[in-house]
Amino acid sequence: MDARTSTAEIARDPEVVCDRATSERITTPGAGASTRVFISHPTAFATVALLAAFSGYRIWQGFAGPPIVWPDSADYARSAVWAGTRPPLVPMLLGVVPSAAWFVGVQVAVGVLAWGALAFAVAARLHPRLRVVAMVAVLAFGSTTAVVRWDRSVLSESLAMSTLALLLAALLWAFAGTTTWPRIGALVVVAAAFASVRDPDLWVVWLLAAAIGVEAVVSGRGRHGIVAALVLAACAGAMLGGSLAAARGATNVEHVYVVRVFPYADRVDWFARHGMPDAARVKHYSEGVVTESGTAPVVGIDPRDPSVRSLVRWLHDDGAATYLRWLVEHPTYVATEPLRRPERAYNFADGDLGAYSGPERTELGVVDRVLFPSALIVAAVGVVALGVGFASGLGRRSWWWLVVTFGALGVVHMAIAWHGDGMETTRHVSVGNVQVRLAVLVLALVAFGAALQARRVRAAGTDAGRSG
Repeated sequence: MDARTSTAEIARDPEVVCDRATSERITTPGAGASTRVFISHPTAFATVALLAAFSGYRIWQGFAGPPIVWPDSADYARSAVWAGTRPPLVPMLLGVVPSAAWFVGVQVAVGVLAWGALAFAVAARLHPRLRVVAMVAVLAFGSTTAVVRWDRSVLSESLAMSTLALLLAALLWAFAGTTTWPRIGALVVVAAAFASVRDPDLWVVWLLAAAIGVEAVVSGRGRHGIVAALVLAACAGAMLGGSLAAARGATNVEHVYVVRVFPYADRVDWFARHGMPDAARVKHYSEGVVTESGTAPVVGIDPRDPSVRSLVRWLHDDGAATYLRWLVEHPTYVATEPLRRPERAYNFADGDLGAYSGPERTELGVVDRVLFPSALIVAAVGVVALGVGFASGLGRRSWWWLVVTFGALGVVHMAIAWHGDGMETTRHVSVGNVQVRLAVLVLALVAFGAALQARRVRAAGTDAGRSG
């Protein structure tokens, strides 16, 4: 596709193309620490070099080939900003930029700024000697294929991951140091942007608002935290209102029915008892399905079939509410269904997201292997980081618990995205996956930094005692 392709053309033609600091103001993490990072000349040089390398890599990969436009890109371009078929941020941006290449450029610029801001925010939580290490780790994570692959696509994932990184940076900035109204304002703006990228994101903001409210009460932060929680909840509520007004979830829920309900007679019977019409016709459709080995059965319903008109109307009007009732009454399903193999989803390339990167990409294999390991390794690192953090006294810091909550909400994020659609599930859970891994990385950096600092303090005390 030509990089000069306009966003109007996208809407018309959904073609797939395919060393020591000069100041020691920071003491132990969270103990009234300043969020300003004071650095010496050697460290400043290293910081500039890191940011330049990171920016260069993201720009290189973002423009390694032409913008990649998907069928969903056309839907974004045609969507109304408020109460449209898609959440508002991407349609709004597509309405402003003149071409797909400009859209990609904005995605790359936002990514560079967001991950750079997070690198500084995490570095401010560590001893001056460890800040460069923290920046290397965060910027390297922002260079993994799981993050960078989305920059060239005219979709929502790149902006979702960038605003996610910025949201964590804003949380640290607002609550790990001195809480001020400008910092609360920045957090609200970033959270609103994150909630406006993808519908599952708004639930993360809503739950995060609840966590911030609890933090405000426990820490005695007072008005700042309470106001932040209320405004964040209001922002998420506004985004939910737009989603409900546009009935955005109806099509996605239909995808769920065809792969997780209609192929299974016992589930069809349950939904029939709860108001779903034409159950016999659904079972008739199911009898004619031929499933390839290694794939889940998919029972599609022809909406032009006059014998299922009542079902088609019910799916649009009551399908989502009844499906939500199914989830509430079957909690084990919520936990176990995503683990079944073959995965009960379709059109997800068996979990391979490589097609979204484009063949021109250049991956950082070592970085991917180190910073994006298996889920089991991520869980183990997370447990160790929590243990080290507690041993180092971080458990007494309320902002530490906000980061822990941020990571836990990543699991919730993935569950909401997976259960909210039966198609392209690997893509839909990718942002929540990054959220969990990013939180574990930050927790590990801060925890081991605090442990090293505590060890230095004990060693200094021992030396002083011997001298005395």
